[in-house]
Amino acid sequence: MKSDSGKILPAVLIVLALIIVAGTVGAIFYADYIQGKRLKEETTRTPFGVFTGVSSTDKEAVKKLYEYDAVVINAENIDKADIAALKNERVKTYAYLSLATLTREDPAFKRYEECAVDDCGDVYHRVWMDVTKHEWLEYILAKIGETASKGVDGFFLDGCSIYAYASAGTGAEKLDSGAVRDSLISVLSEVTQHYYKKAYVVNADTFVSYLLRNNSDIKKLIAGVNQECIVTAVNPDTGKFEEGQSLGYYDGYLKKCRDAGLDIFVTEFATDEKIKAKVAEYCKTNNYHYYISERLFN
Repeated sequence: MKSDSGKILPAVLIVLALIIVAGTVGAIFYADYIQGKRLKEETTRTPFGVFTGVSSTDKEAVKKLYEYDAVVINAENIDKADIAALKNERVKTYAYLSLATLTREDPAFKRYEECAVDDCGDVYHRVWMDVTKHEWLEYILAKIGETASKGVDGFFLDGCSIYAYASAGTGAEKLDSGAVRDSLISVLSEVTQHYYKKAYVVNADTFVSYLLRNNSDIKKLIAGVNQECIVTAVNPDTGKFEEGQSLGYYDGYLKKCRDAGLDIFVTEFATDEKIKAKVAEYCKTNNYHYYISERLFN
């Protein structure tokens, strides 16, 4: 009698091969599905938002940030785990930090009151701090180090407009504009070349314009700028939102930044739908990232 074992073994191998092929094809289709689903989610997300008032105490508010490609946060209020979760969701996370201002209500103000220079005259009632003073620089560099250790992708650095204040020489206290400029540059260098984080300068067109004229490799120092109130304006006395009058100037300034290879972020304040539409049209035409807030930031 002829044995069937010689026929069974090849049949079993064929079945196993078919199972392996089916499993591989299924895995490929599943991976494609997941990738397609993720890409679809990412392409429907909002490109940019500023959420300095969000805290880790409100987990639902933190999860809302997953709907954005890039967000600006106050890293003091967001814990390391939530920042890691944002990065896991492919959300670029930037920490807001002012290099040269404090409010008088800030707990740090009493400690560094001797570094205070003059009132900024802005809607937030901030005070200029002398960035050339050693103790203030130590404080700022420590905050940068603490924030960098949380895993943020970079910083949106405000307060560099103190260079314009020093250059004007009209304030209550005279500052050496060259020393101010050099201090700011040293801090930016620390961010980009020591911690290897991206640095975006908030406002400070006078300072950035100096860098554009005098720094041939500006991208080693800053990755871009975030300019507020190009189309809109905030009344410093009342806090009311208005239509701005500076679009012509800032349009030329931002195009110089763009030509230098810098990323451009625009932040506007408006509740009027027509003004919002004007902001959107301008930024989309120029391919700028933009965010429109209906209230002042915390």
